[in-house]
Amino acid sequence: MPKPKNRFYAQPPHSGIKEVFLAVPHSTEFGAADAFRKIFEKKLLCEGIAVKNLPSPRSSEKAFELRKEIEKRGWSRFETVIIATDTLLAFYDALERARVIHTAFGKSWEGKLFLEFHAYAHHPNRTHTKHTNEIEGTGIELFMDADPSSKNSGLSVFDHVLGSTYSFLQYPFEGTPKVAKLLGMDLRKSFLEYYKLVRRIAAYGERIGMLEIPGKLNSQNEMASYYSRLERRFKREGIARELISDFERAYCMEFVSIPAFEMDAIDKVFNALIGK
Repeated sequence: MPKPKNRFYAQPPHSGIKEVFLAVPHSTEFGAADAFRKIFEKKLLCEGIAVKNLPSPRSSEKAFELRKEIEKRGWSRFETVIIATDTLLAFYDALERARVIHTAFGKSWEGKLFLEFHAYAHHPNRTHTKHTNEIEGTGIELFMDADPSSKNSGLSVFDHVLGSTYSFLQYPFEGTPKVAKLLGMDLRKSFLEYYKLVRRIAAYGERIGMLEIPGKLNSQNEMASYYSRLERRFKREGIARELISDFERAYCMEFVSIPAFEMDAIDKVFNALIGK
């Protein structure tokens, strides 16, 4: 029986895989992403492939803690602080995830595959637009390409953050040192570490994949409620400018906690990745 055609490579990319590392980096996507991860883990084990689950960097919680410190000090009134917050949270998140990837591969990528599971809000009543990276008939998107500058690459987010953080360090905003101190970061030292990590994990590019799992939103939780109250307060006070960073909106305010994938997606994703 012929192996299924893989849309991302001319031939099945990862036959011979002996160990797969799995990670769900953002707690606000945990409900949907981890539900898929658990079932996918069972599939891998049934196929005789070893699995290791890796820790989350808890970036959402870090952003939430930072926001409360910013509010306590009254810094959200300063637009430069919010701009610095957005850039530095994205950097913190990417740095922690790059550390996890590098540790997983160690000195060799032979026989190894690293997968990050993310989730997005799926709206079944809307007309579904087929995405370039969608694994046929699953609603699941796969980003996996050895070229970090490619939009199809699992490394593209790390490459983007590298560029944006470098530019930011060249011309930092007034609030940057304050935010960096609250995050417990030595910016220049951390950036140098990140630069080295990105260069190292680029060598494993074709073995790093990011999966976007469809799910449904659920805003009934402490973090989302806090930000809702914050927005209402800003509105009452007549503040027109944006005082919540894009990172917080993406990873603190929206909880994709209800899975919305079909069970046959497990085999389809496995075939796309392993090619068996």
